Amino acid sequence: MIDFNDNVSWSLFDHIHMVEELEAFMGRKVDLITKKALEKSKNPFKKKIILDGSMLYHG
Repeated sequence: MIDFNDNVSWSLFDHIHMVEELEAFMGRKVDLITKKALEKSKNPFKKKIILDGSMLYHG
């Protein structure tokens, strides 16, 4: 899960590029969802699974 500052705008291409960079860095496939998208999800099971399996990194 990723959380952007409100004053930063990211395009779909930026998102895809970030996924590719993270996969190269981690050496494995990653799923990247924004905090806003997760908060809008109406699926409580999806939210719990993502929150339970999320890892915090600061960059």
